[in-house]
Formats: sequence, C-alpha cells, structure tokens
Amino acid sequence: MHIVFNALALPACKTGGGVYMINLIRAISRMENGSRISVLVNRDNKCHFQDIEKYHVSLMDCGPATISRPTRIIWEQMVLPSFIRRLKADILHAPGFVLPLAAMIPSVLTIFDMTFFSHSDKHEFMKQVYFKHFIPPSAKKANIVITISHSAAAEIERYLGIDERKIRVTHLAADRVFHPRAPEAVKQTLRSLGIPDRYILSVGTLEPRKNIPLLLSAYAELPDDLRSSYPLVLVGKEGWGRENLQHKAETLGISRHLFFTGYLTDNQLADLYAAAALFIYPSLYEGFGLPVLEAMASGIPVLTSCVSSMPEVAGKAALLVNPHDPASIATGIVTVLTDSALAERMIARGLERALQFSWEKTAAETFEAYEQAIG
Repeated sequence: MHIVFNALALPACKTGGGVYMINLIRAISRMENGSRISVLVNRDNKCHFQDIEKYHVSLMDCGPATISRPTRIIWEQMVLPSFIRRLKADILHAPGFVLPLAAMIPSVLTIFDMTFFSHSDKHEFMKQVYFKHFIPPSAKKANIVITISHSAAAEIERYLGIDERKIRVTHLAADRVFHPRAPEAVKQTLRSLGIPDRYILSVGTLEPRKNIPLLLSAYAELPDDLRSSYPLVLVGKEGWGRENLQHKAETLGISRHLFFTGYLTDNQLADLYAAAALFIYPSLYEGFGLPVLEAMASGIPVLTSCVSSMPEVAGKAALLVNPHDPASIATGIVTVLTDSALAERMIARGLERALQFSWEKTAAETFEAYEQAIG
C-alpha cells in the first residue's frame, strides 16, 4: 500500500496536531505490513521527520508555496490532486481537517475536534471562515473520518451529520520522552529557565481556549503560603487572541509568583513535567487533551476540566474541576497540594492510565482505517 500523508500544515514549532502527525507516521513506518509512505513536507517542517527516512518513508518537499498558510491552502486545493495522481498513491491521509476536494483517490480525513463550530469565537475570523467552509465537504468526501476521542466523534456526528459508521476513534498517546525522572536529573533544566524546585505547571498554547486568564484568577485565590511555596509555571508559545496575561497577573497581585517559559524543546518540557508538584489543564474544550496524558506519564498528579474529552482521557486518575469556576480550580489545587496521600494515589493511577495508550495501537487502528477506505 502506498500512503500519501499530507503534513504541510505542521508548523516548525509543533503543538498537539503536530505531535499526532509525527508520532503516527513514525509508528506506521515501523509496522511490517509492506506499505510505504510519502510524506508531503516543506523546508520549515521536514526537520521533524529526518530520523524516519531509513524506514519505508519518503519525504517530498513541496516547495516554498506550501509554507505560508494562504498559498498552502491554494496549493492543496489546486495542485495537490494532480500531484497525488503522479505519485500513483493508493490512499491519501489528510490529518488537518481538510481534504483537497478535487482529489480522485480513497481518502482518510482526521478531524481533531469541532471547535471551529462549537467555540468559533476562540479562533481568528479567517480561520473560522476557512474551516467552516471546507470541513463539511471534506468530511462528506472522505471514505473514513478519524477523530481522537469519543467526545469529538459525537460532535462530528452532531455538527456534520456524518454517519457514525464512517467515523473511527483512534486515541493519542504520550511520547516515550515523558516519564518520571529523579530530581537531580532535571536540575540543570530548571536552573537554565530560572524556575525553582517546587511549582505548579500548566502547558498549552497561550490562546483563549486554554482558559489561562481564569487559571490566574483561581491561582490568586490560593492562600499566600501556597503561592509562595508553589509558583505557577506557564509553558507554551503565544497564540491568537492572547490576553495580556502579565498585566492580569499584576492586577491580581501574583506576578512575582508567575513564570512564562515560552515554547520549549521536548526534553525541556519532559523535565518540567517530571519535577512539577501538580499539573493543571483547565481548558474549555479539547479534542483529546494530550498534555493530560503527558503529565500522567511523567509521574505527577493532574487536575483538569470536567468537560469535552478531558474526563475520557483522564479516567479516574485525575481530579476534575469546573473550568468556568475559579473557586472550583482553586479548591482542587489546595486539595492536592495539602494531601500528600491523595497526590501519591493520583500519581500511581496516572502512570497506570498512561500505559493504556500507545502510538503503536494508534498506528494499527489507523492502518485498519486505510484498509477499510480502500476496500
């Protein structure tokens, strides 16, 4: 089977969707099934795949027109269909919500979530217009629609009217770089970032959907001694619609307890996960919520939202809170940080929960979707 995988939307600084693309391709490339993969890349993102070319993978640089978003979108719709024909592929996997609508080939489409429909105000206007226009016909055209949680699958069926038999759920997994680490193993990273030994951690692009302003309000409600003992570390690049969080922190009187690290490498992030006293993920909506699983695999207690996919991912291993209520989040933080026995139970459950997900399983289920689409 010759699989064409469109990774052109993968940014140089990968986030959740990029982690999915990279790990899925790696896992499929290691399957002994006689398939080969052509990955469509550009000069900004092909660095993510250099280590897998020794497997049955070919990287195809599609040129400078595919780097900026507007020209990439045009290229995908106007040029990619004929490009695929020349490759003589058996199937196209489009992992970024949208298919080239003129492509005449069996196709699998990954739709991570329905946030462009359910929380459209959390996105740039032009992204709202583009995705609302192209997602419905793409989902209709695809032979199989893959999504990453049962919560997202229900919303796809609801918003797009897709037959549930056409939708397949393939959960994500934490990368192997995320695992418990000894305190001395992470000291150098903490010192280089200027972060103390004890802290609360939150990870995610700084954008409205991640609910960081409300997290700051919840953190401000903590007792003074807890804030002094556990500063809040925010990891993630700046996204669209980012509020002036530093100004909000100053208004709340918590700026001296706040650390912004920006975007980190995988190894830096893994060190910060492993050393944290508590991980908080109060997102308003997620297709999956991969940081929840990464934190569990790193051996730290997790507090996350009780909405969308987060309960599905967390199982009984995390403390669930109302992401619209600062008092609920603050109470959860105090509960975990002041009850060491509870924290230890949460860590054990989290490690066990993380083991239930793997990229090998995701790859096997995705390959089954390819076979179904072709068949």
